[in-house]
Amino acid sequence: MNELLRNGFAAGQPLPRASLDDMMADDLKVDDIVFIDEIAHKFLAKIEHGPHVFWNGDQEKQVQFGTAELLNLQAEHRYYRPGRGAPKFAKPADADEHRSRLRVAFNAFPEASRRKAEAKYLFVTMFKTMSSKPDADIVRNEGSAKKVIEAVEAAVEKSNALLPDDRKIVLPQNRSPRSVLRWIAKEEALQLQGSGLLHGTCVTPRPQTIPPKVYEIVAGEIRRMVGVSHKFGPTKILIMVKAKIEEYNDRHGTKLEAPSLTTVQNEYRRFDAWIRLAKAEGVAKADLEYGSVGKLERPARILDLVEVDHHKFDLHPVTGDLGKTHLGVELAKGGLDRFWICLALDVHSGYPLGFAITFEPGGLIPAVMCIDHAIRPKTYVGTCWPDIRGDLLGFGKPVKLRYDNAKEFVSLQLQQNLARIGVGFELAVPGKPNSKPYVERHFGTIERDFVHWLAGSTGANIGEKGDRRPQKEAAVNLDSFTMLFHQYLIECFARREQNGLDGDTPEQRWLRGASSASHRPRPLTPYEQSRWDVVTTLEPDLNATDEGIRWKNIFYQSPEVQAIRRHAGHYGPRSKTLTPVRVRIPLLDVSRAYVAVPVGTPGFAADHPGEILAVATNPHVAGRTVWQHQVVCDDLKRSGGKPTNPTDYELGFRRLFRNAMEAMGANVDGDPGKVTLTGGQAPRFAGVYLVGADQPAFAKTKETLDRYDLLAEFADADADGIVSQGAGVPEEPAMETSKVPGKTTAESAWGAAPIDDDEE
Repeated sequence: MNELLRNGFAAGQPLPRASLDDMMADDLKVDDIVFIDEIAHKFLAKIEHGPHVFWNGDQEKQVQFGTAELLNLQAEHRYYRPGRGAPKFAKPADADEHRSRLRVAFNAFPEASRRKAEAKYLFVTMFKTMSSKPDADIVRNEGSAKKVIEAVEAAVEKSNALLPDDRKIVLPQNRSPRSVLRWIAKEEALQLQGSGLLHGTCVTPRPQTIPPKVYEIVAGEIRRMVGVSHKFGPTKILIMVKAKIEEYNDRHGTKLEAPSLTTVQNEYRRFDAWIRLAKAEGVAKADLEYGSVGKLERPARILDLVEVDHHKFDLHPVTGDLGKTHLGVELAKGGLDRFWICLALDVHSGYPLGFAITFEPGGLIPAVMCIDHAIRPKTYVGTCWPDIRGDLLGFGKPVKLRYDNAKEFVSLQLQQNLARIGVGFELAVPGKPNSKPYVERHFGTIERDFVHWLAGSTGANIGEKGDRRPQKEAAVNLDSFTMLFHQYLIECFARREQNGLDGDTPEQRWLRGASSASHRPRPLTPYEQSRWDVVTTLEPDLNATDEGIRWKNIFYQSPEVQAIRRHAGHYGPRSKTLTPVRVRIPLLDVSRAYVAVPVGTPGFAADHPGEILAVATNPHVAGRTVWQHQVVCDDLKRSGGKPTNPTDYELGFRRLFRNAMEAMGANVDGDPGKVTLTGGQAPRFAGVYLVGADQPAFAKTKETLDRYDLLAEFADADADGIVSQGAGVPEEPAMETSKVPGKTTAESAWGAAPIDDDEE
């Protein structure tokens, strides 16, 4: 394998090694102030291929942080840039410490923000001066505030007459008596002088929310302008949008504000594929296909365009001896089902940004796992596999994703959630792989260079298969494949010169782009990180009753849910009135439901995040994916069980899980294990490869085995597969899995086709 990975390099030539330390962790400039673990640090320099050097203001000495260290600190919210996020102190109750930190941070804020705060403090100073006189009649009321405002305005007018234009004092536009009294009260409470009067959006930035109606008007004008003229762009669209918003405000008495040019440009990019097809073949054709047409050229910058697609590996793996991973179950050595990958590729550099290896044949789960892996820094590689020479360098938020019309990608759910984190999308032409050629070509390279050399490879077609017997020859276990795949991408693919990149390697192009101050990778902002789980949720409109909220045979209940019903006037054990609610349900754990709280509901503070957590009353749905839950419900219906009954649900899940382990070759009944191919359904139900690339493939399976103590059950099973009563588990009733003619027992347990998990 090492010889394979050295493919493309001269014999004996050492492999070049690139790591995250070759990149800047942030767009820092010399003398920038950052807070690391609440201590102010001044950035001094970035050592080439090495760490960042800071001056620790508390210990008064130089300290160094590697790129991976800083990225991890950012992810843990221990790294703070003044003006870009909210400071978080370990002891918020310690007012003195908070004041000292904020005073240090004050000089690190933008000059414009500091000058505004200093101008506000002039009113506070004038109030203190006027109220300190012995015969002063200044008290904290509106009349006194007006006198303070008049005095400050007169003093500033005299001072500005003597100051140059660039140093003149600019007073706040809103300096009403109520505002001045608020500034005085804030200073008396915090005693922070000018630093305490920084604008809230400077200290704690908040995303600017634009009403959905504005986006609707922008989209409508884009569609209308396609039929008017083929020569239009964002600037002309903005002119038409402003006129349309004015017309809408006059008609409805609203006060919608016109969007900025940047907002219109972003929406224009999101419609880029549709616009091109509409110009070429008409609006009807564009609405039908909603794809891109014409010659596809590489963008000029990294992360401007990222292609995402699914691919099924031509390989049968084995599980290996899971006893070494403390599962205590000896699985057969026969080859398992072939598995899938969802991969994201940066088009400019050809660098693989992220991927999700799963037994999911499609759906939202692998799609969002891939996008999440692509955006986040891959700092785990050196920890998990120290022998790999380098890191996966790709990370950052794409400007736009290009994908095909597979159901999981076209689903409105994914498109809406991408918009929440500021990522655009573009749909490729259905049935035309050359409309997303870069990632398709990448899959072919992976198969030829890597997969086809492994034992258990099936070949791309019957001609390549030859005399191979893939299932019997399989020898690479799942965890080894994950490691080898990382090693192949880092040491081989990313470091091979490509003609399509003008002789550069993907790694060289990525490092050049990531080192540019104008377009280095954008991490998720703190606000986006707090909303990132939205991407992995379904958002159905449901109804709440006195029993809670029902969704797919699950009841979600909490006191807060009933409080929402009381607010709507629907409450009481005899009340059968349905209360409409908006709910978010995670794809990876259907036991939780996040319920939107209506504005004005009593008992919820104004700064409440707007959602409450309602937990499933059935404890056995905890940790189940949407697909696993649907499989259990369908099986119980076929066998006469009741999906809403926790006991029936537990027994049904245990039976299906046992069947899945048996199909993968586990010795669960005393007989030698034998693998049964199920089209990937058995490993999928067992949770294999469901926790991400940085965790063992069977981590989720082990969690289930430990939760129900199934290892003891398998160990105590007799030769007939009947559970021993001494195993400490209840006896299962005789509920046979319904059999379908022409199918194996294992296959019929999960159905012939996967269940869609984005049907909502």
